Amino acid sequence: MEFDNNIVYAVQDEDTLIVAYQDGGIASYDWNKDKIVDEIRSIGPIKSIHISDSRLPKSEKILVCGGESGEIILLKPGNK
Repeated sequence: MEFDNNIVYAVQDEDTLIVAYQDGGIASYDWNKDKIVDEIRSIGPIKSIHISDSRLPKSEKILVCGGESGEIILLKPGNK
């Protein structure tokens, strides 16, 4: 697996790997499909990532990104 940008943070949830790029974007990589399935560019430098409780259905999970300036970005599946 190769990514086009330097990765500063990564977290795994079931069959998906979420990475934060040094340039401020994030991407999700699906292990089953062996490819990047979604990317968001320029949401800002990310310092940390957390995925909500694994017992929740995928459609209800929330990705919480902590920015370097103290901001919090909340993303749900299907939202861009």
